[in-house]
Amino acid sequence: MSRLVIVVEKASDWGSYYPSDNVVTAQDYLKEPIGVDDERTQVINLCRSYKYRGTGYYVSLLAEARGHKVIPSVRAINDLRRRSLYGLDVEDLNAKLGKFLPAGGRDTTDFGVLVYFGETSYPALEDLARQVFETFPCPILRIEFERERVWQIAAIKPSSLHTLSDPQEDAFAQALDKFSKKLWRKPRARRK
Repeated sequence: MSRLVIVVEKASDWGSYYPSDNVVTAQDYLKEPIGVDDERTQVINLCRSYKYRGTGYYVSLLAEARGHKVIPSVRAINDLRRRSLYGLDVEDLNAKLGKFLPAGGRDTTDFGVLVYFGETSYPALEDLARQVFETFPCPILRIEFERERVWQIAAIKPSSLHTLSDPQEDAFAQALDKFSKKLWRKPRARRK
Protein backbone atom coordinates (compact mmCIF):
# COMPACT_ATOMS: atom_id res chain seq x y z
CA MET A 1 0.00 0.00 0.00
CA SER A 2 1.22 3.50 -0.76
CA ARG A 3 0.11 6.89 0.44
CA LEU A 4 0.59 10.32 -1.15
CA VAL A 5 1.01 13.33 1.14
CA ILE A 6 1.12 16.85 -0.29
CA VAL A 7 2.56 19.35 2.17
CA VAL A 8 1.78 23.06 1.78
CA GLU A 9 3.05 25.84 4.00
CA LYS A 10 -0.38 27.47 4.37
CA ALA A 11 -3.75 25.92 3.69
CA SER A 12 -4.55 28.91 1.44
CA ASP A 13 -1.73 27.85 -0.91
CA TRP A 14 -3.96 24.94 -1.99
CA GLY A 15 -7.05 27.19 -2.26
CA SER A 16 -7.24 27.09 -6.08
CA TYR A 17 -7.41 23.29 -6.16
CA TYR A 18 -9.98 20.72 -5.14
CA PRO A 19 -9.86 19.86 -1.43
CA SER A 20 -8.04 16.60 -0.77
CA ASP A 21 -7.35 14.40 2.23
CA ASN A 22 -3.81 14.06 0.89
CA VAL A 23 -3.04 17.75 1.53
CA VAL A 24 -1.66 18.74 4.95
CA THR A 25 -0.05 21.92 6.23
CA ALA A 26 3.63 21.91 7.07
CA GLN A 27 2.88 22.50 10.76
CA ASP A 28 0.60 19.44 10.87
CA TYR A 29 3.17 17.31 9.08
CA LEU A 30 5.93 18.42 11.43
CA LYS A 31 3.83 17.84 14.56
CA GLU A 32 2.16 14.52 13.92
CA PRO A 33 3.28 11.27 12.27
CA ILE A 34 1.57 10.55 8.97
CA GLY A 35 0.75 7.04 7.81
CA VAL A 36 1.32 3.62 9.28
CA ASP A 37 4.82 2.21 9.75
CA ASP A 38 4.42 -0.46 7.07
CA GLU A 39 2.83 1.97 4.60
CA ARG A 40 5.04 3.39 1.86
CA THR A 41 4.60 7.16 1.91
CA GLN A 42 5.38 9.60 -0.90
CA VAL A 43 5.66 13.25 0.17
CA ILE A 44 5.47 16.20 -2.21
CA ASN A 45 6.82 19.22 -0.35
CA LEU A 46 5.23 22.39 -1.77
CA CYS A 47 6.39 24.78 0.94
CA ARG A 48 7.03 28.36 -0.08
CA SER A 49 10.77 28.20 0.59
CA TYR A 50 13.38 25.50 1.09
CA LYS A 51 16.01 27.74 2.68
CA TYR A 52 18.27 26.14 5.25
CA ARG A 53 16.54 25.89 8.65
CA GLY A 54 13.26 27.01 7.10
CA THR A 55 9.93 25.19 7.22
CA GLY A 56 10.30 23.58 3.77
CA TYR A 57 13.78 22.35 4.61
CA TYR A 58 12.55 20.78 7.86
CA VAL A 59 9.61 19.09 6.11
CA SER A 60 12.01 17.33 3.72
CA LEU A 61 14.44 16.53 6.53
CA LEU A 62 11.71 15.01 8.71
CA ALA A 63 10.21 13.10 5.78
CA GLU A 64 13.56 11.44 5.14
CA ALA A 65 13.96 10.69 8.86
CA ARG A 66 10.52 9.04 8.86
CA GLY A 67 11.53 6.90 5.88
CA HIS A 68 9.19 8.68 3.48
CA LYS A 69 10.19 9.27 -0.11
CA VAL A 70 10.15 13.06 -0.46
CA ILE A 71 10.46 15.48 -3.34
CA PRO A 72 12.51 17.63 -3.07
CA SER A 73 14.96 15.66 -0.99
CA VAL A 74 17.40 17.43 1.31
CA ARG A 75 20.14 16.59 -1.18
CA ALA A 76 18.20 18.24 -4.04
CA ILE A 77 17.59 21.32 -1.88
CA ASN A 78 21.29 21.59 -1.08
CA ASP A 79 22.32 20.94 -4.70
CA LEU A 80 20.08 23.76 -5.93
CA ARG A 81 22.10 26.18 -3.82
CA ARG A 82 25.34 25.22 -5.59
CA ARG A 83 25.57 27.17 -8.83
CA SER A 84 28.50 25.08 -10.06
CA LEU A 85 26.10 22.20 -10.70
CA TYR A 86 24.11 24.16 -13.29
CA GLY A 87 26.57 23.21 -16.03
CA LEU A 88 24.28 20.56 -17.49
CA ASP A 89 25.41 19.25 -20.84
CA VAL A 90 22.73 20.84 -22.98
CA GLU A 91 23.41 20.51 -26.66
CA ASP A 92 22.12 23.19 -29.01
CA LEU A 93 20.55 25.27 -26.21
CA ASN A 94 21.00 28.29 -28.47
CA ALA A 95 18.94 26.72 -31.27
CA LYS A 96 16.24 25.47 -28.87
CA LEU A 97 15.78 28.87 -27.26
CA GLY A 98 15.86 30.63 -30.62
CA LYS A 99 12.86 28.59 -31.80
CA PHE A 100 10.36 30.19 -29.46
CA LEU A 101 11.79 33.59 -28.60
CA PRO A 102 9.88 36.47 -30.17
CA ALA A 103 11.01 37.69 -33.57
CA GLY A 104 12.74 40.62 -31.90
CA GLY A 105 14.47 38.20 -29.55
CA ARG A 106 17.93 39.26 -30.67
CA ASP A 107 17.92 41.94 -27.99
CA THR A 108 16.76 39.50 -25.32
CA THR A 109 19.42 39.09 -22.66
CA ASP A 110 17.55 36.95 -20.17
CA PHE A 111 14.63 34.56 -20.17
CA GLY A 112 13.06 32.04 -17.79
CA VAL A 113 10.70 29.07 -17.90
CA LEU A 114 8.77 27.24 -15.22
CA VAL A 115 9.07 23.48 -14.96
CA TYR A 116 6.48 21.38 -13.12
CA PHE A 117 7.65 17.84 -12.31
CA GLY A 118 9.90 17.90 -15.37
CA GLU A 119 7.31 19.32 -17.76
CA THR A 120 7.18 22.71 -19.43
CA SER A 121 4.76 24.44 -21.79
CA TYR A 122 7.57 24.99 -24.31
CA PRO A 123 7.83 21.89 -26.54
CA ALA A 124 11.32 22.87 -27.73
CA LEU A 125 12.55 22.69 -24.12
CA GLU A 126 10.85 19.45 -23.01
CA ASP A 127 14.12 17.48 -23.00
CA LEU A 128 15.87 20.20 -21.04
CA ALA A 129 13.01 20.39 -18.51
CA ARG A 130 13.11 16.63 -17.98
CA GLN A 131 16.90 16.65 -17.66
CA VAL A 132 16.85 19.48 -15.09
CA PHE A 133 14.10 17.73 -13.10
CA GLU A 134 16.04 14.46 -13.08
CA THR A 135 19.11 16.32 -11.83
CA PHE A 136 17.24 18.50 -9.31
CA PRO A 137 13.97 16.71 -8.45
CA CYS A 138 11.80 19.56 -7.20
CA PRO A 139 8.05 20.06 -7.86
CA ILE A 140 8.30 23.58 -9.32
CA LEU A 141 11.53 24.92 -10.80
CA ARG A 142 12.32 28.15 -12.59
CA ILE A 143 15.14 27.84 -15.11
CA GLU A 144 16.65 31.21 -15.93
CA PHE A 145 18.71 31.73 -19.05
CA GLU A 146 21.06 34.49 -20.03
CA ARG A 147 22.82 35.29 -23.26
CA GLU A 148 26.15 36.90 -23.71
CA ARG A 149 27.32 35.37 -26.96
CA VAL A 150 25.38 32.13 -26.54
CA TRP A 151 22.47 31.10 -24.34
CA GLN A 152 23.33 29.42 -21.07
CA ILE A 153 21.57 28.46 -17.86
CA ALA A 154 22.04 31.32 -15.39
CA ALA A 155 20.10 29.83 -12.48
CA ILE A 156 17.82 26.99 -11.46
CA LYS A 157 15.61 27.99 -8.56
CA PRO A 158 12.75 26.34 -6.73
CA SER A 159 9.51 28.25 -7.10
CA SER A 160 6.37 28.08 -5.02
CA LEU A 161 2.74 27.30 -5.59
CA HIS A 162 1.37 30.57 -4.20
CA THR A 163 3.22 32.64 -6.84
CA LEU A 164 1.63 30.94 -9.86
CA SER A 165 -0.89 32.67 -12.15
CA ASP A 166 -4.15 30.94 -13.11
CA PRO A 167 -2.78 29.38 -16.35
CA GLN A 168 0.36 28.29 -14.48
CA GLU A 169 -1.79 26.72 -11.75
CA ASP A 170 -3.62 24.73 -14.44
CA ALA A 171 -0.33 23.53 -15.94
CA PHE A 172 0.93 22.61 -12.46
CA ALA A 173 -2.27 20.66 -11.67
CA GLN A 174 -1.94 18.64 -14.89
CA ALA A 175 1.72 17.89 -14.20
CA LEU A 176 0.95 16.92 -10.58
CA ASP A 177 -1.81 14.59 -11.74
CA LYS A 178 0.48 12.93 -14.27
CA PHE A 179 3.34 12.69 -11.75
CA SER A 180 1.16 11.25 -8.97
CA LYS A 181 -0.13 8.55 -11.33
CA LYS A 182 3.48 7.44 -11.78
CA LEU A 183 3.74 7.14 -8.00
CA TRP A 184 0.82 4.74 -7.90
CA ARG A 185 2.05 2.53 -10.69
CA LYS A 186 3.03 -0.91 -9.43
CA PRO A 187 6.72 -1.70 -9.84
CA ARG A 188 7.51 -4.21 -12.57
CA ALA A 189 8.46 -7.67 -11.49
CA ARG A 190 12.19 -8.11 -11.73
CA ARG A 191 13.61 -10.80 -13.93
CA LYS A 192 15.79 -13.33 -12.21
